[in-house]
Amino acid sequence: MNKNSYSDDSKILIYLHGGPNSTDLNLYNPLISDFLSLNYTVYSLNYYGSTLFGESYMEKIQGDWFNSEVEQVISFIEQLIVDQKKKVVLVGESYGSILSVFVGNRLINKIDSIVAISPILNLSRLLTFKKTYFENISKDKVKKYNNCLVHLLNSYNGNLLFIYGEKDKFITSSDVQIFLKRFSQDNNEKLHLKVNKTSGHYFNSEDDMEYIKNIVN
Repeated sequence: MNKNSYSDDSKILIYLHGGPNSTDLNLYNPLISDFLSLNYTVYSLNYYGSTLFGESYMEKIQGDWFNSEVEQVISFIEQLIVDQKKKVVLVGESYGSILSVFVGNRLINKIDSIVAISPILNLSRLLTFKKTYFENISKDKVKKYNNCLVHLLNSYNGNLLFIYGEKDKFITSSDVQIFLKRFSQDNNEKLHLKVNKTSGHYFNSEDDMEYIKNIVN
């Protein structure tokens, strides 16, 4: 876990990297930097499955996806907010966005805003790209994720922001259209969808950052 703070801890950003076999090394991240300038305390979590913490740590989630790493993130957030009401923003990229859906469902009244960058709408499509890596994932897990996504969109009262890159190979335009058809923005004022025409997978746009700040801050 990396912590960066210029504030009194009353506003918290939880950042979940993609991967999951990746890690946050506390290097410069424009998204984190901008939230620090808004007086957020930022926690970047290297959850179970992250690299550089030993083989057992990295392999802990393989074959049991969306379980121990979800519980780990939930436990961390609950410890942060146990003493007082704090503004909490949850940001997840790619695989981290999957975790943000599960965590958001469990802490649905404790997270003020959820930002999903390059979120996986169609988990089955991800499995076709990384079939070997996710070979042990079950259909029940896919169904559970889809149900969590639906429940979050129907029940969450905070700000919910999805950001896509039009060149993202993991998310097709048809996925986005199906998503919009099922959850019309006209009927859900808390749901915000932004499509960046120049980007692919992962966050890399100053314009996107301004959009995020205007909604969640």
